Amino acid sequence: FNQCLKLSNLNLSGNQIKNIEKETFNQCLELTFLLLSGNQIKNLDKETFNKCKNLTRLDLSGNQIEYMDKETFNKCLELRNLNLSGNQIKNIDKKTFNKCENLTCLDISRNQIQNIDKDTFNQCENLTCLD
Repeated sequence: FNQCLKLSNLNLSGNQIKNIEKETFNQCLELTFLLLSGNQIKNLDKETFNKCKNLTRLDLSGNQIEYMDKETFNKCLELRNLNLSGNQIKNIDKKTFNKCENLTCLDISRNQIQNIDKDTFNQCENLTCLD
């Protein structure tokens, strides 16, 4: 997506994406909606969304995510709606949502969560919806 400098909405749902290289969205500086649901993504690198500073909605539901780095969403300062439902996430590190102060809705339902640290949502002061 190197030439898509003004791209604001991107829907890649329902494909067979297995991997997202960390540079994939580096030129998508205006991206606000990113839909990646219904793919086969297993891991999220900490740099995958680093340049997506205007991202407000991110849908990663219905993938096979087992692991996401605790810094994956650190640069997504405008993120308001994050859907991680229907994956295979087992653990959520207490720093995963540390920088997500604007997050209002988080869906982590239908995962295999075994551990959530008690301080995981401390910085999510605007969180009103948690599934």
